[in-house]
This record gives sequence, C-alpha cells and structure tokens, in this order.
Amino acid sequence: MSQVMYTAQFIPGVGWKGGLQPYGPLPIEPSAQVLNYGQSVFEGMKAQRSAKDRVVLFRPEENAARMQAARQTELLDLRSVGAARLLMPEVPAETFALACMAVVAASRDYVPPLGKGSFYLRPLLLGTGPILGLGPAPSYTFTVFGAAVGAYFKVRVRSSWLEIEASAAQETVALRDGLAFFVHGQGEDAAC
Repeated sequence: MSQVMYTAQFIPGVGWKGGLQPYGPLPIEPSAQVLNYGQSVFEGMKAQRSAKDRVVLFRPEENAARMQAARQTELLDLRSVGAARLLMPEVPAETFALACMAVVAASRDYVPPLGKGSFYLRPLLLGTGPILGLGPAPSYTFTVFGAAVGAYFKVRVRSSWLEIEASAAQETVALRDGLAFFVHGQGEDAAC
C-alpha cells in the first residue's frame, strides 16, 4: 500500500471536507451502516507511467460519473449503482479527481516503470454513520488509497463470448460452453 490516503467526511450544508493523511485504519463504529447493511460504492482505476515518464490516469471523469451514477455510458446502464441510487451524498467530480491526483502525486515513487505494472487506486464511498435500522447513514466517508500492482495475467487470456438474456421472470448471463449463472430470478430458478 502507499504511505498516504485521501479521506473526507461529508458535512451536511457544507459538503466534503478532507485531505491527505498517512495510510491507516478508518475509525468506524460497529453500528456503521456500511457494516450492517452495506451502504457503499467503490471504484477502481489505474495510474501508469507514459513513454515520457509522466504519471497519467485513464478517464477519471468516467470513474467519478459511475460513483455518482449521474449519467449512463454506452456500455453499462448505471441506474443500479452509485451514490444517487443508494441515497448517499455524491462526491463532486472535481473532488473525486483531486483526491485521486493527490494520492498519485504523493505516491509517485510507487508507480512502476512503463510496462511493468501500474498504481491501482481504490476510491470508496462509505456510509460510516451509526444506524441500527434500515435507512441512509447519518454520515459518510470518502477515501482513496492505492498500491502498486503488476499485470493480472502473465499470459494472454482468451476472451469468453457472453450472451445476455433478460426477461420479466429472470436475467441470466450464459457462457458459450453452456454454463449459466442466474443473476436474478424467482423460485427455484434463482439458485445457482
């Protein structure tokens, strides 16, 4: 892990306030919404060195939009993910980008050389306020940390062809080899 992380707290009527701090544990109560009901959103992105030895991020605005669930992309319908869907305060795109850039800038020495890996960033939005009932958390934490990573696949991986089926009764993702994994369904068909 890097030596630093960005952490901000949401203050109603004010917005997000935070900054860089040493990497370490987040203070959280056992009754935090995220621990009991899972109110959280995460993203993942990479910083890499360019041929000119600059450290670059790949489309951070797309990651910010997914975390906000403020719009749809061509490849993924975002109605089911993001802060808006989970009744969480959205992290402004500028705050998101500045937090990611601050972590990368402070962790520049952790970014591997070109072609040797990347620096993986993990932005998290967590419902950290205590609540023992089902509902939005009373407070929220946004954090970004990172770590150097190598290539996930040492050899070229053969792509799999996917077929998506959707109906009112069930939605499935079926692999070409005949294996089917039920994502959503009713009755016995819902089990994997």
